[in-house]
Amino acid sequence: MKPGKLILTITAFTENYEIVRFLADDYIIQLGSILNYTVLKSTCGKHVDASRPHHHIMVCYDVSGAKVFKTLNEKIHRSFTLIQYPSEDIGKEFNTLEKKYSFIYEGEQKKLKGKVRLYDESAMCYPFKEYKQNSEIPYELQKGYEYKEIQEMRKVANVSWCEILRQRAQQQALDIEKKENEKSMTEYLKEKMISKTGDANSLVKYIIHEIWRYKKEQYKKGTINSVRVGAIRDQAISFLVFEDYITIEETDDIDR
Repeated sequence: MKPGKLILTITAFTENYEIVRFLADDYIIQLGSILNYTVLKSTCGKHVDASRPHHHIMVCYDVSGAKVFKTLNEKIHRSFTLIQYPSEDIGKEFNTLEKKYSFIYEGEQKKLKGKVRLYDESAMCYPFKEYKQNSEIPYELQKGYEYKEIQEMRKVANVSWCEILRQRAQQQALDIEKKENEKSMTEYLKEKMISKTGDANSLVKYIIHEIWRYKKEQYKKGTINSVRVGAIRDQAISFLVFEDYITIEETDDIDR
């Protein structure tokens, strides 16, 4: 069975409102005509929380009875010469603009960043994720939705985005804490190694015991709940080698 709809996402690395307006309005209609697809609805929004600011234009096309392209991106790129521009400047910028296209037909599933992506029209709210207030929405760049629908989509997208930001901040805090703990433990072990001598095996055993003592104090303070037992030995050997207490060659003599 042929799909009835298609969701096309255009990512345009620009903050130029005129080119964005062209992409979100005239361009998606012209592209649809070239493909024999009809625009049902579309959304557009700006993302600045990224390495480079960009805009997303998401279009839901009616593709009933039209050709389904397995390599739609190639077809789209070949269509650039057929596009009519409102001005010479818009044409020049369009053709030099970095833009990416991704698509999924109704009933289709794709792998994206290790996850299976299914056709889902609720994804059309994605361009609104960074808008904290309805007043930030460029309503004139949206098609096929009532104002209340757009506002609800913004709310849903922003709530999801805020949760992602919360998780990201939490992970960053955990990473910083982990690095600080590792640095603190290294300094602790260095103090314990002052005037300490012995062969590789005896030093590994000694440092394993000191790491356990350090971890036990962390547990009492409530900063950790458990440790992976096998990791303690790895930490001990790594510390001794990295801090030049034993040589790489001496690790061959360590009991397994």
